[in-house]
Amino acid sequence: MIKQDILRRTRNGLSIYRLILKDFYPVEDPIQFTGNEVDLVKNPFNRNRKTLKITIEGGFYRHYDLELTDFKGGPFEFAALHYSIEGMPLYQILNHQLRLNLDVRYFKVHTVISPSPKPKPVEVPVEPKLSVAEFSFYRAPISNVFPLKDITLVEAYDLIRSDAYARVTRQLRSINNPVEARAFKASQFNYVTFSGVFTTRRDNGLSKHSGLVTIDFDHVPNVRKLKELLLRDEHIPTEMLFVSPSGDGLKWLIPMCDGEMNHSDFFTAVAKYIRETYRLGIDQSGRDVSRACFLPCDPDIYINPKYLMA
Repeated sequence: MIKQDILRRTRNGLSIYRLILKDFYPVEDPIQFTGNEVDLVKNPFNRNRKTLKITIEGGFYRHYDLELTDFKGGPFEFAALHYSIEGMPLYQILNHQLRLNLDVRYFKVHTVISPSPKPKPVEVPVEPKLSVAEFSFYRAPISNVFPLKDITLVEAYDLIRSDAYARVTRQLRSINNPVEARAFKASQFNYVTFSGVFTTRRDNGLSKHSGLVTIDFDHVPNVRKLKELLLRDEHIPTEMLFVSPSGDGLKWLIPMCDGEMNHSDFFTAVAKYIRETYRLGIDQSGRDVSRACFLPCDPDIYINPKYLMA
């Protein structure tokens, strides 16, 4: 059974709870132990009150809330609350998010087929396929202005969270001289133009806008705290969010609003919102549609879950 196999690979479901809770509380390890018992946990479905009890019963972890008598179940029910899906689509997203490496064919083999006669076909409206942004990818150095290929947001996410750029990221962060660090980054890091597909990296080389704008926060005193604030922003949704190559900044990818504003005007409006809301300045170079963004290693990169369910 798929559920049992997932449980075996997730410490009897505990890793599923940690995955979901980390989405809500990214700056802390939400699950702590005292002896063999899990401490009380903040419940994102109960106003973040510390009332969630996770305990092992019958060989796997389950949960209940000290205040909400009907709030109880197992790790799959908890995950279903977060992703708003259940069954096979839920198992597939857990397989992807937790890197369980269960073969996609595995899900097809284990899908239960009902022996009952097929019902009469009915016409069901087909939901439009999620459009995933595409943009240009360039090989280092930064002086190379001709893209190698176009990639999607999900492909960039997979690159950044993998070990592909772990070595150069570690090397960069070990360089104390700012001038040397800039030169190393410019010569060693591959990069993308998140805001679109280009024939060459200049504003008039834009072939198609991706609908994405990159907001660059530099020299942030508390990266984790800012990451948490941005993910909870009520007005601007996050498409992707990751730590910059230097380690002391954030790259925040947000969608452009539908309307008549162009890239530059939209950037200006967002910069004003950030200044008034968070009392922070941002790198103004993001105003340029052809702005290059270096690709670092960040295993904790965030991507909007909708892309992982596509």
